[in-house]
Parts: sequence; structure tokens; C-alpha cells
Amino acid sequence: MISRNGSTPRGTEIAIRLRTVQELFQPLPVAAMQSSPLRLQSGLDELVNELGARRLSEVTSAAIELPASELRPGVEEWVRWMIISYCELRLRQTTNELRAFRHDAYRALVIGMFLFVAGLTVSTIITNSSDPQLIKTFFGDGLAVVIAWIGAWYPLDTLINYTRPYRQTRKVLKALSGMNIVVRPAP
Repeated sequence: MISRNGSTPRGTEIAIRLRTVQELFQPLPVAAMQSSPLRLQSGLDELVNELGARRLSEVTSAAIELPASELRPGVEEWVRWMIISYCELRLRQTTNELRAFRHDAYRALVIGMFLFVAGLTVSTIITNSSDPQLIKTFFGDGLAVVIAWIGAWYPLDTLINYTRPYRQTRKVLKALSGMNIVVRPAP
């Protein structure tokens, strides 16, 4: 369960309630979803998701709420260490995915720039020709320009917009790994 109103003088706290420490890493089995708290994903993924929906500068801590039976000596240090390890692994995975995505986008940019230049060249040739106005307008001002923009649009859109979720995930993971983590009894 996420605490959405956990304001503190220093900022906001995000809290997730778990039944076991293992729920931090595993989603609930379907049979366990008949009782509260419901969980569609692992506790860590839920924490990352909740943190991603907020201003990172406002969230100062994360609380993991566990039943008293799960609160053993050393569990808080272990949970902190596991969260930091998780963030490091996810950061590496996200960085690699971002690199691969950018690599593909740069390859598409080479092809796209060829289409862009070719489309504008064909457009210029057709519009400066002695062909009938209908052909100049349709092919020179229409089709060739559309091909030019399609060639440039996809790679630029990919580089600018499609990489944004990866960049945001990296910010969230970095914030989570440096955040104050508290393990406490569930209310």
C-alpha cells in the first residue's frame, strides 16, 4: 500500500506495505491477491513506479512496512543493501537499453538524412522543371517533401522522445539508491 500523504517537514515519504520481505522482489501469486495489500508487481517495481510519478526533489525517504513477524535484527540493513543493489543492476540494464536504442536511432538517422536530402533534391528539381503545375505541386511540393520529412522525423523523434522513459528511469533509480530507507512495522 502506498502512503500518498506522508508529508514530513523535510519532504514527502513514500511507503509500501509488504506481507513478507520477499515481496520486495516478487509479485504476489494470483491466489494471494484475494487479501490485502494487493500487489501487481514486486515491491521494488512499485516503489520505482510511485517515485517516477513524483517530483524527485520532494521525496526524501521511502518506508518499507512489514508485519512484526518479518522484522528481525539486521533486516533494515539488508533491505537497504538490496535496494541499492537492485538500483545498480537496473541502472546498468537501463543504460545498456538506452545505448542500444540510441545506436539504432543513429543508424536510422543516417538513412533518414539520405531520404531527407534526396526528397528535398527531388522536390527542387521537380518544382524548377517545365512539367505541368499539377505534377510540380503533387510531386515537387507534396510527395517529395513528405518523403524528406519522414526521413528526418523518425530518427529525430526517436532520439528526442523515445529515449525519455530511459532517462527518467535512470533519474528515479539514482534518487532511490541515495534515498533514506526505513523499515518499520506495518500499522
